[in-house]
Amino acid sequence: MAAPARPARPRTPVSIAILAVNVAVFVAQLALPGPSGEVDEVALRLALWAPSLWDGEVWRLLTAAFIHFGPLHIFFNMFVLWDIGRLCEVVVRPARYALLYAASAVGGTVASTLFTRGLSGGASGALFGVAGALLALVLLDRERRVFVQRDRLKGLLLRFLVINMALQFAIPHIDIAAHVGGCVTGAAVGAYLFGRSPLSGDRGAPIRRASLAALILILLVAAYSLHPVGHPRFEAWRISPARLIDILLGN
Repeated sequence: MAAPARPARPRTPVSIAILAVNVAVFVAQLALPGPSGEVDEVALRLALWAPSLWDGEVWRLLTAAFIHFGPLHIFFNMFVLWDIGRLCEVVVRPARYALLYAASAVGGTVASTLFTRGLSGGASGALFGVAGALLALVLLDRERRVFVQRDRLKGLLLRFLVINMALQFAIPHIDIAAHVGGCVTGAAVGAYLFGRSPLSGDRGAPIRRASLAALILILLVAAYSLHPVGHPRFEAWRISPARLIDILLGN
């Protein structure tokens, strides 16, 4: 008698690709030290630095999510990606997961631009977005059509978010704004995906409208972050001597 076939493992190509890119970028960071010896050349070009963003380097909104500052930084982020990220990819499917991850990364970087000083980077904003999306899906799935162990998963996600938010205040140099921005963006995307699903039933339309309104607001904030008139740091940068010289020289 033949043994029953094992169920196929769900494929998670996007999570694997994101992990590979993060590791490759970190190896490049180690191989290309910066002129000062403190910050590597890759981080100087790709991490979030608000003045560079305001100068037109908009790619930093996304590339900052692939920059890490030290082995522990990338290790913990990749551990969370392998754990929570793959679960989310299985639930929402790879293409939607890729969009969710990118949107959460940008949402985190936008918040960091407006509320954090200095050079910033890391996948944690995107990963908080993934956790926020999963939590939104779990909370909205009242009939347990997707998550059979809904209460257990809800508890795990809430603990993850609460513990990590608490650590923000215990460990210095953690970018709280990026985590909050990523989480809010991810939750809005997750709610929108649920609202578009047949599983949402009669609740689909109001969920879609509310989540779409939240996403439009996030997009407006993202657009503002590129030229935040009235923001103290932006105004200080705009009238700095170095910036005025650049303007006079036509740069």
